[in-house]
Amino acid sequence: MSLSRRLALLDWAAKNNAYIVEDDYDSEFRYDGMPPTALAAMDRANCTIYVGTFSKMLCPALRLGYLIAPEPLIDRLLETKWWTDRGGPVIDQLALTHWLESGSVDRHVLRTRKLYARRRNALVSALGAAFGARVRISGVPAGMHLMASFDDLADDEEFASRMMARHGIALYPASRCAIAYTQNKNSLIFGFGHLHEEVAGSAISIIRDELLRV
Repeated sequence: MSLSRRLALLDWAAKNNAYIVEDDYDSEFRYDGMPPTALAAMDRANCTIYVGTFSKMLCPALRLGYLIAPEPLIDRLLETKWWTDRGGPVIDQLALTHWLESGSVDRHVLRTRKLYARRRNALVSALGAAFGARVRISGVPAGMHLMASFDDLADDEEFASRMMARHGIALYPASRCAIAYTQNKNSLIFGFGHLHEEVAGSAISIIRDELLRV
């Protein structure tokens, strides 16, 4: 959202006694320029509930996140947490606290951001070299996924299934994320967090050859 729309949203929430839940789950991994200021940082009316996670920056199996909420909500949130989940991993939380206080998490994020940026660049370059103007790429500035829309793709579900069955290449059909299932049928979501740079070109070449058979 543009800055003007973000400010308008905060103004609307303040005037309507509403809360905004800001899910900033992978803001640590932004590769092009400075990240936009969080809504919570611009909020002067205490109407933003800021949610984050350590699953992306550290390990999905860690299953630890955090929430920064306006003070009037704290007691209700603590009570809700107590009723819904009394079995939080204490040892994991203590270990994470030590990591945070020692600066290890910040150093880890700096290292992995550079690594993911190289992998993203390798994927974008491979897609451009293989498809040229016949592919449109979005979602590049941040995160560990991007979406590519292809002129030659008509059914993302069928194509993703075929790529897995024939080559063991996992692609995510973008139509599953659309409001209407018929949208984005020509698009695929690529994850690059685990993609080794040296195999990006060969993997995209396989995808190109299969796509030309459609």
